[in-house]
Amino acid sequence: CRSGRIWWGVKSEMTAVEGNEGNKFDFETGEKVFVSHGNLLYEATVLHTEVKNTVTRFKIHYLGWKGKWDEVVKADRLRKFTEESAQLKKNLLRKIISPSRVRDRSDPDIGLPAKMRKSHDRKTSAGDGIPPTPAPSSEQGSIALHSTLKRQLIEDWEFITKDHKLVPLPRDPSVSSLLSTWLLSNSRRGIADKACKEVAEGLREYFDIALGTMLLYKFERIQYNQVIHGSAVAVKPSKVYGAEHLLRLIVKLPTLLVKSRASDEKQTLIFSKMNDLTKFLHKNGKLVFLPEYSPAGEDYIAKTGEE
Repeated sequence: CRSGRIWWGVKSEMTAVEGNEGNKFDFETGEKVFVSHGNLLYEATVLHTEVKNTVTRFKIHYLGWKGKWDEVVKADRLRKFTEESAQLKKNLLRKIISPSRVRDRSDPDIGLPAKMRKSHDRKTSAGDGIPPTPAPSSEQGSIALHSTLKRQLIEDWEFITKDHKLVPLPRDPSVSSLLSTWLLSNSRRGIADKACKEVAEGLREYFDIALGTMLLYKFERIQYNQVIHGSAVAVKPSKVYGAEHLLRLIVKLPTLLVKSRASDEKQTLIFSKMNDLTKFLHKNGKLVFLPEYSPAGEDYIAKTGEE
């Protein structure tokens, strides 16, 4: 039974932006395109292409913005400038500004890439100014976090945004191995049913999709690009990142589930398994979470523009 049976409605929200399936085209210098950034699409122009370690990358310029916002991206973040892509852009923006969204729809910075927002607004809207907190419960359930996991989220935020430290990569155990160990633990307790395996596989796949778009602090972006996009071979985030980033995804899941097309029954099932997973992380916290992060170094900090 494929993990998509449970996670299809949730993952579709991300793959519409991050994935470029069926849209794998060559892009030419001067071509107008759409670029995925976070959960939205933005208009841009391809400035030039470059090949590094057999991987083609494109330097793009966001239309209407100064050159300092230009960035180099891989083809999987680009979409052809078609009516279909334009409609997708509208649909994604409509979801962002819907009344059900927590943020006030009068916010003037809605719809802008996180790094383009005004600094005083970016702190909270981009997630760097306040530590992540568990999303509110829904009719289908909620994810309960022990106080030690809440403290982990705060320390994680402080290490990165305040102390300019990074999670050393690759992590051991990785997200992938953590989920496998969780399944093994449940198997020994006689509760590793098929649904549990589906949720674990779906969470692993979803982590690979979501990490680069919603789970990183700005300060971690260079490290992410170096590790994930700087390799000549494909690298899955779930094989490199660990419990610190998995926990960030877990606290976002309630909001993502509410906005997904997953049925109430599937959402309830996922909530149940996620609560079991958080208990596992709490119980094994000293083994899976780092007590201290690594200093980023002056060269890295200079590249980020942080002070």
